[in-house]
Amino acid sequence: MVVVASAGIAVFAGTVLTETRSTAETNTAEAAMLAFEHRVESVAHSEAGATTVRLPAAGATGVYTLTTGTITVETPSETLLEEDLTAVVYEHPRATFVYEGGGLWKVTEAGTVVLSTPEFSYRDDTLSLPVIAFDGDSDLSSGTLTVAKEQPLASASGTVFVDGTPTTVTVESPYYTVWAEHFRSFAGSAVVVDAPAQTVSMTFVPGAQTTPRLDNAAVATGGADGDIYVGTGSSVVDGSVVASGAVTVQGAGAITGTTTEHHDDGLSSLDWVVAATVDRATTMAEPGTFQSRSVTVCDPGCGPVSGQAVTGTAGVLSFDPTAHATTVLASGTYLVDGSGDLSLTGETLVVDLSAGNVTLVVPGDVVLDGGDVTVVGAGGDGVLRVYAAGNFAMRNSEFLVTDGDARHAQVFGPSTMQVGFAGGSTKFEGVIYAPRATPALAPGEANAAQLTGASQCVGWDVCVATGSSSVTGAIVAGPIAVKQSTTVTYDASLVGMQLDVIPVDLFDSRVSYVRVHVDVVDLRQY
Repeated sequence: MVVVASAGIAVFAGTVLTETRSTAETNTAEAAMLAFEHRVESVAHSEAGATTVRLPAAGATGVYTLTTGTITVETPSETLLEEDLTAVVYEHPRATFVYEGGGLWKVTEAGTVVLSTPEFSYRDDTLSLPVIAFDGDSDLSSGTLTVAKEQPLASASGTVFVDGTPTTVTVESPYYTVWAEHFRSFAGSAVVVDAPAQTVSMTFVPGAQTTPRLDNAAVATGGADGDIYVGTGSSVVDGSVVASGAVTVQGAGAITGTTTEHHDDGLSSLDWVVAATVDRATTMAEPGTFQSRSVTVCDPGCGPVSGQAVTGTAGVLSFDPTAHATTVLASGTYLVDGSGDLSLTGETLVVDLSAGNVTLVVPGDVVLDGGDVTVVGAGGDGVLRVYAAGNFAMRNSEFLVTDGDARHAQVFGPSTMQVGFAGGSTKFEGVIYAPRATPALAPGEANAAQLTGASQCVGWDVCVATGSSSVTGAIVAGPIAVKQSTTVTYDASLVGMQLDVIPVDLFDSRVSYVRVHVDVVDLRQY
């Protein structure tokens, strides 16, 4: 019994000693890699320098460099950086240490741990992206290594002012999860992970993106073909108009304000804003639930309207606008579900601004054909912002702010948006903002948003025609036609107003400057 017990104790003691030795070697390796990181970064950020660093041989099973992935920094029109990520790998039986792109990871069977984060930083409106790349020997061994500074990659270094476009940083790496963890520390909801592709990206929007002053009832863009036509009936534009092309008034048509033609302010389209908004909302959306709720609508009459309110805890709630006769949206961000069209044919969507802004993201068309949008609770600063990727069409419908004015309802669209108002009872109150460099429609091409199929709207991106349709507020879009007995009336509440076109509730990270710097370090066996 004593002999057996002694043998057991001896075996146990040997196991403990082995475990202790292995743990000590792993801890030593971790300390050595932290020292390695410090030496490498000191050399990389110097004008010119060299040093040595030692990686202990005890327990080590390999030391080498390899390309692990890529890092890309781009705007919609330009690639600012596209560089391979090179890593130094220091292998031990219990852990593998990876120094990649300025970050140090410890990889074990339990997962990957961040020992030191990359130097990427976001402060005020500047995104700084220093990247360390390796040159020299790819097959190394433990022991002493030399670290020497090479010239930075001039083609991939510098500071860029990002003017009105988003900036996306994408990292492809087997260690994408730790990059995502780091990105979220300063980019929040702007981080998107694609696990199958082993990529993580973060998107920053410009520090500021506002419209020019909305001082005109109608602004037609589209270059030399950005025309405005008022005629074929007693149509009236009550306010000033500006056209990048020609302005024509015929018959009993009238423009009460000033007329400016062949004037192009070079307004930027919102193509990327709308596309990025739809993409972000779709990524973040979670289903909303309905609960009974009443709001007070004071025009016409003052009585409570009982509706089904969309509620939930997510940052973006998806809902079906046709699920109930009346749907109520309170402050928050909402995504139209199903087909992606906001299509109301008898239903009513009530937007209550009393508790704050409402952002409505529409991946498809807005079609109000006998259905209405009613904005209430607009006595304060609340705003309804609609981002629609398709067309905007109304027939015998109302889109009204019942207790406020046009500044509380803003519709943003891409350069391809077609707009049509038809029917004897159609009323719209708000701003439609969808400028463009060239018209969406060619001469002779039908306007898909004109639900009556009126031939008089052929070739016009925006057509206010048929019956006595009325628009109160402002329109900034492509070529505009105002015909029959329709009216476009400028709302004085818009004087001097500039709209912030970026939905801040979806894009909480903004950047005006991107600073990229790639330092190359020569790494060799001593």
